[in-house]
Amino acid sequence: MPAFRWCPTIEVRGRTVDLEVDLPAAQPLGPLLPELVAAAGLPADAVLHLGALAVDPAWTIGLPPLVDGVLLADVPAADLPVVGAMRVTCVAGPDAGRSVVLDGPVRVGRGPGNDLSLDDPHLSRRHLEIRPGPEGVLLLPASADDRPVLHLDGAPVDVPARWPPGAVLRAGSSRLSVTLDHDGDPTGRPDGRAGIEIVGTATVPAEPAVPPLPPPPGPAPELRRRPLPLVAAVGGAVLGAVIAAVTGMWMFLLLAALGPALLLLGAVADRITGRRGYRRARLDHRADTLAEAAVLAGALADDRRRSWRYHDDPATLLRRAETGSFRLWEQRAGPRVVIGTGRRPALIDRHTPPEVDEVPITVAMAGTLGIVGAGAGVESLLRWLLLQLVTRYSPADLAVELGPGDPCLRSLAPVPHLGTGDGTPYRVVVRRGRPDDPARRPPGPGLTTVLPAADRLLLPEPCDLVLEVAGTRVRVHGPDGTAAWCDLTGIGSGLLTRAGRALAPLRLRTGTGSGGLPAAVHRRDLAPWPTDPATVRTGWRTPGRTAVLGAAPGATAVLDLAADGPHLLVAGTTGAGKSELLLTLVAGLAVSAPPAETSFLLVDYKGGAAFGPLAALPHTVGVITDLDEHAAARALTGLRAELRRRERILAEHSVPDLAALGRIRPPGVGVPAALVVVVDEFATLAAELPDFLDGLVDLARRGRALGIHLVLATQRPAGVVSAAIRANITTRICLRVGETADSLDVLGSADAAAIPLGLPGRAYLRRGPERPRPVQTARITGHRPVRATVRRSGMPVPAGESSGPRDVDDLVRTLSAAAQGLPAPHRPWLPPLPAVLTAAPGDHRLAVADLPESAEQRDVPLPSGSVLVTGPNRSGRSSTLRRLAHLHAAKGAQLLLVDPTGGLRPLVDWPHTATHLDGRDPVLVGVLIRRLHREWTGRAAGGDGSPLVLVLDGWETITAALDLADFGTGSGQLAEMVAGGGPVGLHVVASGGERAVHHRSARSFDTVLELADPAVDGPGRGRIGGMSTAVLLGPDTPPPGRPVGGAVVVRPLPTSLGWAERPAAPPGLAVIGPGGEDAGPVGLPVPGPGGGILVAGPRRSGVSTALAALALALASQGVPSRRVRGTDPAAEHRFLTDHTGPLLLVHDGPVPDGPLAELLLRYLEICGPGQYLAIGCRPEQAQRALRGLLAEVRAHRTGLLLQPTPADGSLLDTTLPRRSAEPRPGQGFWVLDGSAVPVQVAVPDGRPDISPAARG
Repeated sequence: MPAFRWCPTIEVRGRTVDLEVDLPAAQPLGPLLPELVAAAGLPADAVLHLGALAVDPAWTIGLPPLVDGVLLADVPAADLPVVGAMRVTCVAGPDAGRSVVLDGPVRVGRGPGNDLSLDDPHLSRRHLEIRPGPEGVLLLPASADDRPVLHLDGAPVDVPARWPPGAVLRAGSSRLSVTLDHDGDPTGRPDGRAGIEIVGTATVPAEPAVPPLPPPPGPAPELRRRPLPLVAAVGGAVLGAVIAAVTGMWMFLLLAALGPALLLLGAVADRITGRRGYRRARLDHRADTLAEAAVLAGALADDRRRSWRYHDDPATLLRRAETGSFRLWEQRAGPRVVIGTGRRPALIDRHTPPEVDEVPITVAMAGTLGIVGAGAGVESLLRWLLLQLVTRYSPADLAVELGPGDPCLRSLAPVPHLGTGDGTPYRVVVRRGRPDDPARRPPGPGLTTVLPAADRLLLPEPCDLVLEVAGTRVRVHGPDGTAAWCDLTGIGSGLLTRAGRALAPLRLRTGTGSGGLPAAVHRRDLAPWPTDPATVRTGWRTPGRTAVLGAAPGATAVLDLAADGPHLLVAGTTGAGKSELLLTLVAGLAVSAPPAETSFLLVDYKGGAAFGPLAALPHTVGVITDLDEHAAARALTGLRAELRRRERILAEHSVPDLAALGRIRPPGVGVPAALVVVVDEFATLAAELPDFLDGLVDLARRGRALGIHLVLATQRPAGVVSAAIRANITTRICLRVGETADSLDVLGSADAAAIPLGLPGRAYLRRGPERPRPVQTARITGHRPVRATVRRSGMPVPAGESSGPRDVDDLVRTLSAAAQGLPAPHRPWLPPLPAVLTAAPGDHRLAVADLPESAEQRDVPLPSGSVLVTGPNRSGRSSTLRRLAHLHAAKGAQLLLVDPTGGLRPLVDWPHTATHLDGRDPVLVGVLIRRLHREWTGRAAGGDGSPLVLVLDGWETITAALDLADFGTGSGQLAEMVAGGGPVGLHVVASGGERAVHHRSARSFDTVLELADPAVDGPGRGRIGGMSTAVLLGPDTPPPGRPVGGAVVVRPLPTSLGWAERPAAPPGLAVIGPGGEDAGPVGLPVPGPGGGILVAGPRRSGVSTALAALALALASQGVPSRRVRGTDPAAEHRFLTDHTGPLLLVHDGPVPDGPLAELLLRYLEICGPGQYLAIGCRPEQAQRALRGLLAEVRAHRTGLLLQPTPADGSLLDTTLPRRSAEPRPGQGFWVLDGSAVPVQVAVPDGRPDISPAARG
């Protein structure tokens, strides 16, 4: 017996307590009685009663009378219900719904001592007496002196009088009728879960049919007098006289007189006949008019009786709810409700019908309905409207929503109609509050908002209809401004509460063509549910491909993929239960076979949550969602490979299909498992991945023989399911769809389009040419209580006692335990590569290639030639270059890095790194390219050398800068090395953006690794040689070992450096700073040939500092220095005459002239090895010196040109290399014997002793 919730009500000293009891299965009441009594606040020894009887502990909860809404009490009922053949019922009025058995005199009035006491202010305390007799029902005054005002069918009547059968009696504002206490046999039957299933209900039209009437009489006849033909008579006489006169034949005069006489005699005869016909027509019209009056009178009476029969009174509606009558919920059309009794145009077969009085007045429930007025009339009318809605319309067609704290909420809380009604065509929302209440809903199709208010000013404007209650009268204000009065009909709160309890256990079981199916069913209630692994393994010994789908009329719906397949189409709109059906199907197939016999590929294109825990089934070989479209493409490739594998197995053993292979079972050959591909929202998949759709077409065509089944679910299959797939689909399931065309497309019938909105899971199953059969699909996502719990309604469930795990979760755990130790299903493809692949020490792989077409993952070694890595930002270009550099370094290669991006910075301190350039100086990059090109040229001519690897991070940036620096020379040499450097051990490894693959030199690379968008695939993912790869993330520490052979070193010069930071000075060289391509030591040889040294540069370029550095460098080599001053040329002459050996004369100031210039010129002429004259000046001074001292110094072609322009090389008869560095102090070119190298002069820490007193 399935789990369920029982909702009883216990009456304690006049107040009621609503309880909720959750039970795992039906059980006797006895064990729960103490908890029920305690929850109701009664003492432990209290006895509960059902009516006048004490409850029996042996009664079963869930079966009558212990169903939902049952009223138990702490004391027995004082009055038992009296059942009789006839009852006097108040069918309309302010206190309608009350009735009494007519088995004797019945006193009616508003006093408490009457048999039928009505809350009607227009009744006297004892208004009248109704007495049955052998001649019928008599109406008598309550006393001999009373003369009550009574009307029968609108006509006044004096008492005593006979009450004709079927007539409605008006007394005060109330209408009474004699009714039979029977309304058809009940059609409900217990469902065992505290409910009563309503198997079938009647259906009535929205309005009573209008019978045809004889045509009405025409207009009254009129007497028509024909005028005498005087003109014709006179004309004839004149014509005859003229002829007689002309011819002379006078007998023509006789003929002329005869014609007019005959005309006049005919006219007189016609008048006499017309009068007689007119009299007869008047008599006939009078008879027809009298007959028409009689017909209209009868039609009006029939309309009144028909209206009272069609619009049921409150007592009748309550009786139908309490008996589960087949006439319960008989309305289907848009809701109309009775508001009172009054006059309206008769519903008869006449163009302009007369009005009929004393009939129910109805209004349509549509748009906004305002009910305004003071007093109790508003609430009684609202209760009457709600009673009609919940008893005349099924919960599948109409929902009622009441606001929190609504006075009617307690009465209607148990009814199945209460809720938001998202799946019903009609909704009635009752809202109370201000006009600007944010809880009010905007108007919509099928929505009616009822707004009770004390005053019309509180209603939102405009309302479609306003009911203004004044006492026992109602004024109906229409949208066109018209207003009409009628007598109000209302009910008490007790009657609405009784109706709510009566409706609480009722469950709608009908649906279009449902054949009595339940509105909902759980999988565990239809067939044995596996609860332990041993039971599952026992069932797996005889595997199959069957699944319990749900309940069918008189049976359980079971699907066999082997017999009914191979493929299945499932259609249904949103909310119809499509995803739940797929869960049930997959779970059922998993129960019927072990993982080695049946496996699943779940494709969820609805956000990734459709299959939920079924992804953890041991049968599931893969889950694909729309969150990863590459996984879908990969899966399709794997499926195609799986098809080829299965075809190969069948071909090797010469069998047509897997079934035949299973029968012979060759030794050592495993029979492939059935693979079920389940696609939820196939239309979305087809739109986003058309290639996948083409692959499914191939699967559909070859699936049966190869053991592959397709289960395709979609909202609208039209235009999505191709003819190739449809031709192989023999079984179709269609849940509710919104269009008839969709149902016809799937089933060939319109049945699925007629499924009510409130029946999720209702479907039609069609196998091959069979007719569609209704099915209520089963659910597996419910919770099962572990023990019975009792609590007051609205109270939280005690922690840990509410329920056990979901059925589907429990099933997955059970199946997983059962599969322990059994062979796992073959996976059509390997698991995807991890997001990050980390290289272990000694790992020489560059990447791992994923090859789903062959179900393998292959190592990618270091490519032998040049490599270009392309991809967008953050795709892993720099890390890939570092991995390539690491692999080359592990083979003993020297690394030459050009790093504009900074991504190669971790490699700078490696012993394998000979050169590291930041790329900001394209001239320096060009120097490196030229040196490598010379090396490549030499090796190509037969030379050899250690392996060199040029690593360029930013191919486009580097080549563009080279083109600007040397007009394409460097980039051309680079392209030559890319194409031909590999055979001679010179490799180029570069990275660039996505467009680098289209660069003019990209085709020269031996290998191109295209990295993918990191936002989609993650960094390091790409393609190489047509293979999808993931690059290993290697360590940034150097590999063991050191490079072999000499290094190619090109280094940038520092922007500034101190004296102690100079490169180490080799013997015989006075170093002034780093310089050259490798930033090595640059300076003056010692002792050297001697002669002039020109130090030229603009202001603030460091000329004085350079002279000091030169003096300090020579001093470190033992060469003294002396500053030459022009103040005492004789002293300078004596010093030079007496000095022998190396010497540096330094002049920093205005260019000397006169005796001093003559002295220095003489010194230059006779100076020997190691004897130098260094003069500092501006470049423009040296340019103007065509002769004299400066010209002689320039002639020695030695010196330092600071911050020079290209033209400054002529000062020392040299050509200066192109440099792009920004001018800075101490930066320039050191020229030695006409050969120029770049240099950065170090800044001396102290001043050398170059005073005039210095001696050598």
